[in-house]
Amino acid sequence: DTSESGKLAVSTSKSTCFVWDASSGKSVFEIKTKAKKAHIRSVAFAKSVKQAPVGYVVTVENENKVGGFVSTWDELGVKKFFFKVMKEQITAMAISESNLVACGGSEGNVSVLRMDTSGQLSHCYRTRSPFHILAVTSLSFTTPSRNLVSVSADSTMKCYAAQTVESEPAFSLVVLLLMLLLLISFALGIYIPYAEHASQSP
Repeated sequence: DTSESGKLAVSTSKSTCFVWDASSGKSVFEIKTKAKKAHIRSVAFAKSVKQAPVGYVVTVENENKVGGFVSTWDELGVKKFFFKVMKEQITAMAISESNLVACGGSEGNVSVLRMDTSGQLSHCYRTRSPFHILAVTSLSFTTPSRNLVSVSADSTMKCYAAQTVESEPAFSLVVLLLMLLLLISFALGIYIPYAEHASQSP
């Protein structure tokens, strides 16, 4: 993968990720996993935005019997964030124009992370049941990040709206607030008649 400016290129080999100067071919810095049994599955450049002109390198690391992790690094090779995405191995990754990071797993699940301007990651969507029977082999966001397409080793392809992914946390918060209001109303509905009855009884 190459950075948006075209000045940097990135490649990976097992436990090490290399960032190169695209014009000279010289190594700029290396990223190495600290876990002995971990290996870097894939690597890509995140999109730079006006609020954060620095482009981040995003790496996917898998560790046996532990799961899949995503890390973000700045262009100086400093790790900014480390996030466990799923219990299974991550087999595919894609980054949208708005820096949504989609990860597909060896058991057919898909998770989407949101990356902020500081390189920090947070979950914004996770499938409750496997999207596919077998491992996810490829993920891709359409332009301009309206849909996410996943392809699996079971020969199936699924497409769903990225807008739904981004709006899901807000929707969940609204539902929780409504449930809380209903519970309060229900509690008051029981308490007020009881209090009136108690005050009228001798």
